[in-house]
Amino acid sequence: MSNLHPNDVKVFAPTTEQLDLMLARSVERAAAEREARIRAEAWPRDVEDMLTTLAAKALAFEARLAALEAERG
Repeated sequence: MSNLHPNDVKVFAPTTEQLDLMLARSVERAAAEREARIRAEAWPRDVEDMLTTLAAKALAFEARLAALEAERG
């Protein structure tokens, strides 16, 4: 039998290594959330935005191809 009172609770006392690990996980989680937020903001809001973006990329690609073909002669 223990002489401890039932309400006595051990105090959580992490080691330096455990604190470093917890900090590293927190930093990784924050970085992942930040990257997810950036990806979400970059994602088109609707189909029209997506099609406009794709059309602009296609035109830029065609212009690059035309410039390369002009250089080749």
